Amino acid sequence: MTNETSNVIIGYQADSLSYSTKNEKAFYRASVNDHDLYPAVRYQAGEGYIQSTDEEQIKTGDTLIRVIEAMQPELVLNRAVNFIPTASIAFQMALEKTTKAQEKVGELQEIELIKDDLIPIDFRLWKNGKAIASSDEGLMMTEQRLKFSRSILNCAKALAVSKNGQIRTELISTSATAAASTAWTTGTANPYTDINKAIKSVVKENGHCNVMIANRDVWAAFFALDKVKGQLLGATIPTSQTAFPVQGLPGITGLLDEEFPAATAVLCNTDRYVGLAQGPITAEYYRASGKGGNLYAVRDFMQAKKMVNDAGFKLTGLVA
Repeated sequence: MTNETSNVIIGYQADSLSYSTKNEKAFYRASVNDHDLYPAVRYQAGEGYIQSTDEEQIKTGDTLIRVIEAMQPELVLNRAVNFIPTASIAFQMALEKTTKAQEKVGELQEIELIKDDLIPIDFRLWKNGKAIASSDEGLMMTEQRLKFSRSILNCAKALAVSKNGQIRTELISTSATAAASTAWTTGTANPYTDINKAIKSVVKENGHCNVMIANRDVWAAFFALDKVKGQLLGATIPTSQTAFPVQGLPGITGLLDEEFPAATAVLCNTDRYVGLAQGPITAEYYRASGKGGNLYAVRDFMQAKKMVNDAGFKLTGLVA
């Protein structure tokens, strides 16, 4: 990249699924020289904006905030994972295998000391990236400012599509699977027979099951069945949400993912099935003086990884 110099890197570290840009501790300026993503001096974000007197820092921070906020509505599958904020791109965490407490311990009876059996999970984050460019001439035209706003939205959507796709790949990778007893497009089908089979499989070794993910065709078939309509008395069929309670299945949240594989649903324990290690999301400003333009490179450091295979169960053949 000839005649391009990097002047500013602004970073954001999410500490929860909300990705709140109002959190002043979430923003920092990284070192341009060594790309140190975790310096001691952090920038404050007041009302969603970087507080600084440096014009390029303000522009870079504002661009990053706008990308992050535009990503939020698109990140449907974040609700299907164990969200793990991290300040390191390589680390190991451990999940405990299900254990039982010693019950009804008698007076002065010693509790047996048993070492917990842990499952080590290794993470090594990758980065998804997208560039936003603007020319000097364009910045002098009103329509170019609108194009730049559109470029920010396109960047956010592209990063969200990548994240959702990488999570989706892990969600459908379980080897615990079964075909529907009867396709849900058959009027007499009882979907609860299939779903309860999946829930029992997940609960057996993982304590609970709390999410079901499917595409629009599968959910449409589910809500059209007489067995389901009988559960809807006094309830409303979801029409605008991508996350909703599933009638007849207490404790289960339904997720609508338009790109989920056809005729397929996955039920899982979100604490144990797929982990989303979320590192920093950064925006780096480049001045391309030879070309007469500016470039913002946005990078999302993350990794989606299946942790416990039997914490998820895949149903297939749901729609004929």
